[in-house]
Amino acid sequence: MSYQIEQTILLRDYLKELPISQSMIKRIKREGDFLVNGKSQTVRCLLQKGDCLEIIFPIENSNIQPENIPLKIIYEDDYYIIIDKESQMPCIPTKRYQSHTLCHALMYYYQQIGLKSTIHLVNRLDKETSGYI
Repeated sequence: MSYQIEQTILLRDYLKELPISQSMIKRIKREGDFLVNGKSQTVRCLLQKGDCLEIIFPIENSNIQPENIPLKIIYEDDYYIIIDKESQMPCIPTKRYQSHTLCHALMYYYQQIGLKSTIHLVNRLDKETSGYI
């Protein structure tokens, strides 16, 4: 994620204004990076107006195995994907539904486009319910 800085502020204070949890900020410090104008910086960096902040999130690993299940993609950008979920498809793996879920289908799609990420559903629909998710 990239941000254009509009005022002088410490990086740690700027991060408090973003929708990023403190635990994620700690992970970014250990496993990711904060780049200011392309250079790695600590949270003590004083950001200046006009600086470009890029946050490099840690790579997330998933134990969900990809499955080639067709998806009806309604919308997609760098941060969100909206799927028209069919009925009779669970959203997430459970003890009862260990395969053929929306998460398995998305992992396959991510694999096909070269995206290394886990699945973070904003909401979910019951197995029997169809609709946008």
